[in-house]
Amino acid sequence: MATATKATTHAVDSSTVGTVAWGSPGNVTANDATFSTALYSGTKTATTHYLYCDTFGFDIPYGAIINGIVAGIHCKSSASSVGDYCVDGVVKLIKADSSLSATDNALASHWDTVETDTPHGSSTDLWGETWTPANINSSAFGMVLSVLIASTSFTMASVDYIYITVYYTPRIPRNSSAVYQNPCII
Repeated sequence: MATATKATTHAVDSSTVGTVAWGSPGNVTANDATFSTALYSGTKTATTHYLYCDTFGFDIPYGAIINGIVAGIHCKSSASSVGDYCVDGVVKLIKADSSLSATDNALASHWDTVETDTPHGSSTDLWGETWTPANINSSAFGMVLSVLIASTSFTMASVDYIYITVYYTPRIPRNSSAVYQNPCII
C-alpha cells in the first residue's frame, strides 16, 4: 500500500453552520505555530463556523484503489476543564462535487491545551464514500471542521495545521514486454 500526505493550501471561514467565526483561516496551511482561532466569550456553548479546507494538490495515479483517508488536525484549546473546553463538532471530508462525506469522524475527547496532532479516520476508513483518484486529485477535495466550544467566560479553539493522508493501492501495470506463447504450437 502506498501513501500520500498533503497540507491544505486554501482555507476559509464558512458560515454554513455555527455562530462563531474563524479568524485568519489561511494560517492552517503550514505547521508553524501560527493559528487560525475561534473565540467564544459567553457562558454557555457555541458552535464554530466550518473551517473549510480544500486544494490539497494530490496526484494519486490513475487506476489506484483508495483504501482509506486520514484527516489530521494540529489543534489546541485555551482551556480544558469541566466548564471550559473545545471538542470536535463536525469533521467531514469534502467530495469533488462539494458534497460532504456521509461519515462524520468527529472525536468526543476534549482538545488539549498544548498543540496536538489529532488524526481522524484510518488507513481503511473511506468515510462512508466511494473514492477514485480523480475525486482525491480534484482541487475541491478537502475537509471541514466545526468545533463545539463550552465556556464559563471565554474559550478559544486554535488550529495550526490541517493535512490529509490518502492510503491507496497503485494500479498494477500490464507488462508490455511479456511474450505470449501459444502452448498448442509445437
